[in-house]
Amino acid sequence: MNKVRLKKRIGNRVINGHPWIFGNEAEQVNGNIEPGEVVMVETADGKFLGQGYYNPKSQILVRLLTRKKEDRIDDRFFLDRIRNAWEYRKQIG
Repeated sequence: MNKVRLKKRIGNRVINGHPWIFGNEAEQVNGNIEPGEVVMVETADGKFLGQGYYNPKSQILVRLLTRKKEDRIDDRFFLDRIRNAWEYRKQIG
């Protein structure tokens, strides 16, 4: 999987929950990444932060979809996320 490595001081913002990686926050983009492709995001020292989709034509370079390394981003992933959101909304009224 292709990777986006962040600059040194950016990782904490993402670790603390922010789901976006802006273009000026990427130190290195590894691979020939197509728009919309899922990439792995890691800190400057190589620690996994999450997986998200890549958009080089936006100021938001990567939008995180998951913070789990083992998740496969496929149709099932999105179906499960939508189903979980629906169940949650039913519970809260």
